[in-house]
Amino acid sequence: ALWLATQPKSMWKSGQRPPCQTGYPSDCSPYEWELFRLRAPKVSIVGNNIFRGNLAENGGALSLSGLSNLAEVVVQDAMIKSNSASMQGGGVQLDDVYGRVDFNSCSLTSNEASLAGGALGAFRFGYLTVSNCTVSLNTAFEGAAMHFHSRDDFLLTSCSFTEVGSGTVEMRHTWVTKNLGSARQGGTGALTAKGNVLVAVLATEFEGNEGSFGGSITVKDDVRLSLESCSITNSKASDCGGAAALNNSAPLVLKGTVRMNSNEAGNHGGAIVHMPWMRQQGCAMLLFTLTPSSQADLVEIARNEAKGGGGGGMYARCRGASGATLDVATAPSVNLRLADNTALFGSNIATLAQTFTLVSGQSTSLSL
Repeated sequence: ALWLATQPKSMWKSGQRPPCQTGYPSDCSPYEWELFRLRAPKVSIVGNNIFRGNLAENGGALSLSGLSNLAEVVVQDAMIKSNSASMQGGGVQLDDVYGRVDFNSCSLTSNEASLAGGALGAFRFGYLTVSNCTVSLNTAFEGAAMHFHSRDDFLLTSCSFTEVGSGTVEMRHTWVTKNLGSARQGGTGALTAKGNVLVAVLATEFEGNEGSFGGSITVKDDVRLSLESCSITNSKASDCGGAAALNNSAPLVLKGTVRMNSNEAGNHGGAIVHMPWMRQQGCAMLLFTLTPSSQADLVEIARNEAKGGGGGGMYARCRGASGATLDVATAPSVNLRLADNTALFGSNIATLAQTFTLVSGQSTSLSL
C-alpha cells in the first residue's frame, strides 16, 4: 500500500539511473527519483490511517527500505489490519533501515506472512520502538506477531566506525495476544529475534500466543532480551518453551514484577526452555538474572506444564561436560517463586547438566 525506499548513487551502472523497484511504473518518474536520492527522510503517518486488505511480496501494508541512520519515521494511531505478504512482513516490513522508526498507539491485527513477521518484520535495522500498540491475531511461520533479525554492519563516519547493524527494539505498554505461529518444526514464538539484536520490553502483556519452539517469545544467536514488569500467560508451544524459548548466548534479564503463568509446552519447559546454540558448549553461566528496579521485584513462574517432558517451570539442556549455573538473583531484594508447575520429571526445574548450581542473593526469598 505504501512503499518508501531510497537507492544510493553507488548502485548506478554506467551513469544510468536504475529502474524503479516498485514494479510499476517500470522506470522512475522525476518525483520518484528524488525520493530514491533522499536517504534520510522525515516521514510522519499520523491520524487514524487505515491500511486494510493489501497484498505484497514483502510488507503488505507498509514497506520501508534503504534509509540511512539519519532517517526518522513515525507511524501513529494507524490501523494495520488483514494485510498479507507472500514472504515477510505481513503488515509492515523494514529492510536496510538504520534510522529511527516509531510505532505509537497502533493496531496491528489479523495480518499474515508466509515466512516471517506476521504483523511486523524488521531485517537489517537500526532503532525501532513499539509503544501503546495492540498486536493480535497475526500469523507467520516465524514471529507470528514480530520478527527481528539484524547482523553487524559498520558505517564509516568522520574516519571512525559506528556500528549500525545490531538493531535495537524497545517495546512499551503493548499487548501481544493470540498470535498463531506454525506448529511445525522450525516454527517460533509470537516475538522472534535473531542475529545481533537488543530487545527491551517494558510493561507489556503476552497472552494466548502459540508457536512450536517458544509460544510467546523466541530468541537466538546473540540476541539480548530484557523483560521489565511484563507478563506471559496462557501461551503454548507444540514443542518446547510454552512462554519463552532461549537459544541464544546471553542471559535473559528480568526486572520488576514478571509473571510467567499458565503456559504449556508439548515437550520440555512449560514456561522457559534454554537450549544453547550449536557452537556453545555447556550452559550459559546465567540462565536468567534478576535485577532490582524501582518497583516491587518479583518473578513468578507458576501453574505451567511440560506435557511430554521435563521442567514444568524451566528446562535447561546443556552441551559438553560443563555444568549449568543458574543465577536467579544478583541483588538481595528480588523474590523468585516457582510453584504448582507440572512435568513428567522436574516439576519446577529440570536439566541434563552434570552439575547444577542455584545461586541467589543473600536476602533473596526463594520458593520452590
